Amino acid sequence: MENSEPALKRPCQARARKTPFQTKHALQYGLSITARDPGSSEVVVVRCQFCVCFGCEVISKKSSTTWTFEGPPFQTDNYTQHLRLNHKTRWEEYQGLAQQEKSKYFDVTVKHAETICHYIESRSEAITLTVGSRIVDVVIGDMLWHPTEMEGQTRENALSLFKRKEDGSYLVEINKSKQFLLVTRFVGRGMSFAMAADAIHDAKEVCDIVKLGACNDYLVASYARATCAISIEHISQVLCSKWAFSVAFDVSTDLQQTSWVDVRIRYYQNSTLENLHLLTLPFAGRHTGLATFAMFEKLFDAVCPLWKDKLIGCSTDGAAN
Repeated sequence: MENSEPALKRPCQARARKTPFQTKHALQYGLSITARDPGSSEVVVVRCQFCVCFGCEVISKKSSTTWTFEGPPFQTDNYTQHLRLNHKTRWEEYQGLAQQEKSKYFDVTVKHAETICHYIESRSEAITLTVGSRIVDVVIGDMLWHPTEMEGQTRENALSLFKRKEDGSYLVEINKSKQFLLVTRFVGRGMSFAMAADAIHDAKEVCDIVKLGACNDYLVASYARATCAISIEHISQVLCSKWAFSVAFDVSTDLQQTSWVDVRIRYYQNSTLENLHLLTLPFAGRHTGLATFAMFEKLFDAVCPLWKDKLIGCSTDGAAN
């Protein structure tokens, strides 16, 4: 029967799908073997050395972000498509090299690319963000300011990360982004400023990452102020976009007889009631309702200037009339 011929070709197609990796393709397409089957020792994963050493030249929807190819089957079409889309310039250069030149093309670069220093260098772009002037001037530079705890550091020095722009807002630019992200995580996990600075020094020394840079508790404090300002800026944008929200206060005094006001906000979003911690402020003087409201008014004039049209409720715990 005529229909029997296509049926006979199907086993051949199945065998083609099991195409093993050919060793000569490693040099031909700039690949390196990264994993083998423990039983048969056949290659199961290869890695694109152009990705490892140089990264992608162009990031687009058509570009593949896969650094590795798993198989079998190992198809040359997948290699060439990946190289043309992600490494067009270097792939054309590589194709024009002699076999001996190809074998040395990645030698020096691969050794550096596999170190932590390469990770720090290639992924340490500066972090740049904009913060409103009221948040920096009123909240960070006034309400959260403790002159007695600055140990001689001036306000200008403490707020050095904030650069005023022509429109009045502030620009926060973090050049050592990896150091900043590590410090933020350390402090977020409960480390003091001094402990976070020591942890950065230990990571730099043990892992031999010179580009992490020097760090001290003053710099950690500056990072903490920038993080607070950025977080409050995000919360400010959320509150200004809501038609209504409520506020809750919790006033207390610690063992050192320092009073604090914990401020939480609640608003409706995505079918749920969000309960978000805004910040904790030092509170001097008596815990009267008038003093609490004055603090509240100053804070929300900075965070959400339209709060009078949006506030639907306010509760306090620990305040005395």
